[in-house]
Amino acid sequence: MTKTIKRVVLGALMVSSLGLLAGCGSQNNVGVVDYATIAQQSQKGQDLNKQIAAEQQKIEQQVNEQMVNADEQQQQQIQAKAQQEFTTYASSVNKQFQQDVEKTVKEIAAEKKLNVVLVKGAVVEGGTDITEDVLDKMGKAKTATPAQGQGQNQGQEQQASN
Repeated sequence: MTKTIKRVVLGALMVSSLGLLAGCGSQNNVGVVDYATIAQQSQKGQDLNKQIAAEQQKIEQQVNEQMVNADEQQQQQIQAKAQQEFTTYASSVNKQFQQDVEKTVKEIAAEKKLNVVLVKGAVVEGGTDITEDVLDKMGKAKTATPAQGQGQNQGQEQQASN
């Protein structure tokens, strides 16, 4: 008798929990953002790319000057040190940019009442694309360069809509 009661209670709990789980997903709003587009079309992204390129040129010039009188072992050390210096610099700049983008994404997600924002490449279908909103808030570049592969994506979108 008690086994039967336990089974009935357990069954009722399972049925009610399924109902709760089914209702949970109906309120989720998902956003998507294209980081590559933001990096290429935002003024800050373009400025940072120029800074990174300038730093790379500066380091290369220093390496070339140091390599003149260096033996083979010293040349390897000079190159390794320069590579590490550049990697550290570029990582720091990219990390700061990513933090700025994430801050802006969080603000827009709150404004649009989005529960989660995913990277656009991870979403096959659906979601609210907030890339343009992020660009508007961060500041579009005066001379925006088109995102790599954007033409392919537009062609795929047109085919999907047909």
